[in-house]
Amino acid sequence: MGAGSGDKTVTNRRTRSLLKPGDQVKVSARGKFVFTVKDIDKGTGMAMIEVNADSPLTYPWPARLTDLVRVED
Repeated sequence: MGAGSGDKTVTNRRTRSLLKPGDQVKVSARGKFVFTVKDIDKGTGMAMIEVNADSPLTYPWPARLTDLVRVED
């Protein structure tokens, strides 16, 4: 499923939390940088994420859902 195809919430088995566009994540538990989930494709198990940084060169890039760890508030 691509952009605009209904519910984009998915269960991340490692964190047992629901991931959805707008969530803050790291690429691994040891990750230093925080990213925002932009879109989720349940069919491929991939998410488009974008780094949360003050830079004019930020852009979305793909990451496996199984690699993402939700950042808790």
